[in-house]
Amino acid sequence: MWRALLAPTTGIQSRGSRSLDTEIEMASSNGNFPTSMPVLKGKNYDDWCAQMKVIFRFQDVTEVMQEGVQEPDKNPTDAQKVAHRDLMKRDTKALFIIHQCVDADNFQKIRSADTTKKA
Repeated sequence: MWRALLAPTTGIQSRGSRSLDTEIEMASSNGNFPTSMPVLKGKNYDDWCAQMKVIFRFQDVTEVMQEGVQEPDKNPTDAQKVAHRDLMKRDTKALFIIHQCVDADNFQKIRSADTTKKA
């Protein structure tokens, strides 16, 4: 499901009228997360997908979602440890966002995933 979400789109698609519950408000009170997040509820996948792509880019997690997090070398340098920790944080951030943006039925499908690749 997430691979389709991250696939590049071609052309501009008309979204038509959207209900308020699928509309995303990018203004935020803390500067980090939108005050209103879109929720996947079944039939709103196309709108939800478009909104999630923007959120993932805004949160700088798209790359880690596409590539995943590789285990560090056997004896990593301090720089490699720091880089790995940063990737893990961004992957966890992406997974947190996904958890917030799906309904209960979809959450049950991904609840045991500990990385975005597994979700």
